[in-house]
Amino acid sequence: MRRAWRLGWRFFTTALVNSLSLFMAVLVIPGISFDFSPRLVPAWVTFALFLGLVNALVRPMVVYLAYPVNWLTIGLPTVLVDSLLLLFVGRVWPGFHVDAFWPSAVLGAVILPASNVLFSALVSAERQRTLYDWVIRRLGRKRPAGAQPSPHGVVFVQIDGLSYTALRHALREGMMPALESLLEQGRFRLMAWDCGIPSQTSSVQAGIMYGDSSDIPAFRFLDRASGRVIVSNRPEGARLLEQRYVENGYRGLLYGGSSTANVFSGGAELTIFTMGNNRNAGASRRIDDFLLFLLNPYCLLRVLVLSLWDWLMEVLYAWRQQLRKEWPRVSRRGLYPVLRVVSNVVLREFSTYIVLLDI
Repeated sequence: MRRAWRLGWRFFTTALVNSLSLFMAVLVIPGISFDFSPRLVPAWVTFALFLGLVNALVRPMVVYLAYPVNWLTIGLPTVLVDSLLLLFVGRVWPGFHVDAFWPSAVLGAVILPASNVLFSALVSAERQRTLYDWVIRRLGRKRPAGAQPSPHGVVFVQIDGLSYTALRHALREGMMPALESLLEQGRFRLMAWDCGIPSQTSSVQAGIMYGDSSDIPAFRFLDRASGRVIVSNRPEGARLLEQRYVENGYRGLLYGGSSTANVFSGGAELTIFTMGNNRNAGASRRIDDFLLFLLNPYCLLRVLVLSLWDWLMEVLYAWRQQLRKEWPRVSRRGLYPVLRVVSNVVLREFSTYIVLLDI
């Protein structure tokens, strides 16, 4: 019964999201129209589901075959395929009209998925069982040649600078519902942990991954052995520090696993956005993973929408600080908003995607 309810709810939310997205496209894009009257509401919903079905069955295969081109053109074939599909449906479905490839079909290929992302977030529609996600999960199960399957694994998530007190506050305020649910199940518990001194990223990660942070006295320091100033958030400094752990025989906590968006790799077999990586571990596979990221239109549009929102919030916060004459404050001019978007949105979304593939 519960399964039937979930399937029914998923069908309803999918139909609702597709219908709202289609209505948005018809409303704002010149050249796209639908013969609409109150008695044709069922036909509208049916068409929305049909359009989603065509997009789900045809598009992933075409885009997957052309994903190297997607990499070189930053996803332009994705828009091209969507435009052609929309134009095709406009020719075969009675009552739905797409005047021309440009600008109607092209704009529709952009507006429809963007609206879908927005409305999906509003109604919490589950999109995890679409064909896109099925294809990604199937490809994500592939293991490197010679690797032995492991029945168990552990996912470590480090949130830089998050204190125990701040985490408890976030839980009380309902800001972390997923973590709150895990704690309520009784299978997990929340514990405070002393990271030691200095309490900065590279030292803490070295302690976690190699069990020793004595060689990193600060975020930025003069290394007497090499006579160089080492800065933890620069690749050359991180590589030098991690190489010392390798030379001293440290195996690393992530040996045989993967590292995403870290200072050190911890001996991981696959790495991406990891500054201390000396072996370029799993580079070709991680490029393939990024190409798969381009395969899913919702990933790209989600990143775009969230990036614009984060940039807008950053600008508004900067204005508010100036109007209130708050001091001290950091300068939010120049590239700062862009760097914030990259770190807060782009890296977060892609890192989450990579972790899901690894799992």
